[in-house]
Amino acid sequence: MTAYRLREELADKVKLRERIREKLAELEKENWEHLNPAEPEAHMMRNQEGTRLAYNAQAVVEAQSGIIVASDVSRDPNDRFQLVGMLQQVQETLGRVAEETVADEGCFSGEQLTEAEKAQYPVIVNLDTANRQEKAAGEYHTWQFTYDEANDCCIWRASAAKPEIPSNPARRPDR
Repeated sequence: MTAYRLREELADKVKLRERIREKLAELEKENWEHLNPAEPEAHMMRNQEGTRLAYNAQAVVEAQSGIIVASDVSRDPNDRFQLVGMLQQVQETLGRVAEETVADEGCFSGEQLTEAEKAQYPVIVNLDTANRQEKAAGEYHTWQFTYDEANDCCIWRASAAKPEIPSNPARRPDR
């Protein structure tokens, strides 16, 4: 029977405690919940195999030729904030974006679509998922409110007569 020994820095309790403290400080500094020493920038993500440390890869492909014209790898667990950055990369690579960009539903983000529109990037995104999410969330979902900067409050879109909810918790009447 072969005896296994811990590496010196793990066998020494003082060194082990110090190493754990260093790694915990690193987690706190980066505001991370997980850390893999071999892949420190990996992030916990759901995929077909379950939830594991992974990266999120993006690619933009020119439809006719099948050539990849932009790519990126990020720690973001989903695609919601990737769209505009990828289109900017296409713009830098080709000097223009496509006449029409088709993105999957994972790219749906009101913020990203607004930025794409401001940059004059023509984008088509399947909104079926967003519509299902909105219906499931009900009439008081955040999508049903608009921000009124002058009054620093959110107004429910369904009716001007409905209650206003101040965005600043200190200004809420119930506090």
